[in-house]
Amino acid sequence: MNKLVAKMIKKTDYTSYCCLHVMASHRRNALYAVGVFAKCVMDIVSSAEKIPQKIDLLNAWQQELDNIYQNNAPTSQIGRDIFAILQNFNLPKSEFMMLLNSARNDLLNPPRGLSQQLYGKYCDERAGVFIRQVLRILGCNDEICINQLANYLGKALQTTFFLRDIKDDALNGRIYLPFDYLRDAGINSCNPMEIIVDNNLGKARDRLGKFAKNNFIKAFDLLNNLDKKTAFHLKMLVYPYKYCFDAMDSRGWEIITPKPDVTPFTKIMLFFKAYMEKVF
Repeated sequence: MNKLVAKMIKKTDYTSYCCLHVMASHRRNALYAVGVFAKCVMDIVSSAEKIPQKIDLLNAWQQELDNIYQNNAPTSQIGRDIFAILQNFNLPKSEFMMLLNSARNDLLNPPRGLSQQLYGKYCDERAGVFIRQVLRILGCNDEICINQLANYLGKALQTTFFLRDIKDDALNGRIYLPFDYLRDAGINSCNPMEIIVDNNLGKARDRLGKFAKNNFIKAFDLLNNLDKKTAFHLKMLVYPYKYCFDAMDSRGWEIITPKPDVTPFTKIMLFFKAYMEKVF
């Protein structure tokens, strides 16, 4: 793994960086590469660049993926890192492309509420793709298990992000809550800034919170059927977000700020929780 990439990850989240050092280096480096790729794509979407420039940057990443999978020389360090991990792991190009295409669609058609039918698909394109790649890196070879776990965990995690970041998303002109949930709660506006100050928003968020909780339950039922080592590594990644979700659920869904804070100490405690579950 390139030292500059590792340094960037360490600076962004030092506690998680340290916890992941219990993992074999080739798996850890693969997770870093996939995670940095996903972060770069999402950073492009949220950047201050104009939409045409953002689309150009996403297209450049698509060309980089073409280089990687056609055995041409990648032009970026992250591309070279992904090319290197493909020597050890079978990571389908289609998963990377799904994330890119989802980001492109977000820019061209900013979401202002998704239908229930499209909501699950959207979660899969954002978080599900990452979970599937992570499971392959961790050594899971059962594609049925990979797809089922990514389906439940992707919905749970991505919903957690949407619930946590609802104010930031609204400031960027986006609302990801299913419009069916908004309408049923008595919210008829399509304006994100009006939605986040509506007194009925808590009802819609509560319903979506129940959706996430149900998917967390299903995901952990499957996760606990994995071998303990694989489950431990996945729990290390998931537990901080589950903690964040539980904090929002406990304080009430009518409260949107501040965002729950997962401190370094909390992350260490969650790491030991996952480790004890591995041992016992």
